[in-house]
Amino acid sequence: NLSLNSISDEGAKALAEALKVNMALQELDLSHNYYISDEGAKALAEALKVNMALQHLDLTLNKISDEGAMALAEALKVNTALRVLFLKWNKISHAVKQQISTDKRIQF
Repeated sequence: NLSLNSISDEGAKALAEALKVNMALQELDLSHNYYISDEGAKALAEALKVNMALQHLDLTLNKISDEGAMALAEALKVNTALRVLFLKWNKISHAVKQQISTDKRIQF
């Protein structure tokens, strides 16, 4: 649980690099960090394209907007392991929420 740790995009990028090679971690809680924006979300999305161990990713209450949300949704098209992606209380527009909510793993 890495929630409430003021993790920024730089921290998210470092975690994303670790996720690309670590195939044991199943849950990652990055909620309530407030500083992960699209840059960090895009790095995590790239990691999700190759990580097939992570099942739960919580990005609730950060600064992710449409661009980051779309990158994460695209990553889920190739990732079959992730069961739930929490994106509640971010800066994602209603239109993008509707567009990506067809994947029931994404929770707002």
